[in-house]
This record gives sequence, structure tokens and C-alpha cells, in this order.
Amino acid sequence: MQQYNRVIKLSSDRTFGSCDICKESFSDELDEVANHYVQQHGFAFVHVGQETTNDQSGKPWQMTVIIVGK
Repeated sequence: MQQYNRVIKLSSDRTFGSCDICKESFSDELDEVANHYVQQHGFAFVHVGQETTNDQSGKPWQMTVIIVGK
């Protein structure tokens, strides 16, 4: 199993401001953020899937989650 020194969780329910590493500003497009970490900083995709939580009224809320690691 691959071990990573740093893991970052990206989620479609999050607003992205800037890169944690180089501070480059992001749009709020999940694919652009994930590609930035992979192409600019050498991270690899660890997991892509769904996560379900509850919204404010208790109903299920699904989002896309991408885990990148290095």
C-alpha cells in the first residue's frame, strides 16, 4: 500500500479560495482544483467517490469527493 506524507480532501460542497501550497487562486470547479494539485505539485489521485451527509433539514446531501496524496 502506498504511503503519503500529505493528503488533501477536495469536495464539491466546498468553496475553494486558493491552493494550500502555492496560494494560486482557484475557480470553484472541482476538476480544475484537482488537476492543479496533480499537475503543478505532483500529487496523485488516491480516491474519487461520493460522500453523503445531511443538509440543514436532515435530508441526505451527496457530494463528490477527491482525495489526492503525495
